[in-house]
Amino acid sequence: HFFFFFTAKSVARIEAHYCIHDGFFCDHQLLYFVSSIAHLPGSIIHGRYDMICPLEQAFALHKVWSNADFKVIPACGHAASESLIQQALVEATDALLEKLA
Repeated sequence: HFFFFFTAKSVARIEAHYCIHDGFFCDHQLLYFVSSIAHLPGSIIHGRYDMICPLEQAFALHKVWSNADFKVIPACGHAASESLIQQALVEATDALLEKLA
């Protein structure tokens, strides 16, 4: 139970920090300045049932970052610890490695 408490407490502290400081981006900041990274390859991986970051935000980023792949992972939410999200992250990393090699 200690590990769960430590993890939950850590996540709560991080989330509280971002809430107190209005996140770390201004509204739409990434969308406005995506031109500075648009030439870079990337991947946008989003869980279909992510209740923290709406799917519309990921799709809006994809529309302005044409050099990024976009995958919606069914039956997943926000956590990178979900097995299908982890699989997509590994695949995206492998694909990026191939592009850069």
